[in-house]
Amino acid sequence: AAGGGPVARLAGFKDVAGLDVHDAKSQKWLFVSDAGDHRVKIFTKRHEDEWELLSTIGSGQAGKSSYALDTPKGVEFDASTARLYVADSGNRRVQVFDLAGDHLGGIEMFPDDPDRASAPAHVEVDGAGRVLVADPAAGRVAVFDRAWAPLGALGDFDKADAAGGEG
Repeated sequence: AAGGGPVARLAGFKDVAGLDVHDAKSQKWLFVSDAGDHRVKIFTKRHEDEWELLSTIGSGQAGKSSYALDTPKGVEFDASTARLYVADSGNRRVQVFDLAGDHLGGIEMFPDDPDRASAPAHVEVDGAGRVLVADPAAGRVAVFDRAWAPLGALGDFDKADAAGGEG
């Protein structure tokens, strides 16, 4: 069907790579990562079929600064802390923002090994506040605590292969 509707109102993405929906009692949010436009857009639901853009993270150009994104993929909103986690794939990190789009910090993937393959693609926060990051280029799921300190990884195949076993 041609014409309006919620899909038409959200048009304008280049390469949607991830989304998350949060439905609170008084507020509904939609978080959409656009890998092709190097942005994450935060929408709020105003009426039954109407979403309003609240804020945009990223400039539309790939970049490395704390507010810049390079091919963002997965997004995860943690309602308990009001933090938005963004898998900033091209920058080998997970960026953390508030609902206004202000940068709160981030998690660097392999900061001591810049030659190691890494491209975070998905982020989840579990009930204990641990941050889990799917990193297909590294062949693992990295686990971080509430303060974003590394706790370990599942499927760290490089280490397992060196030891002669499976990760």
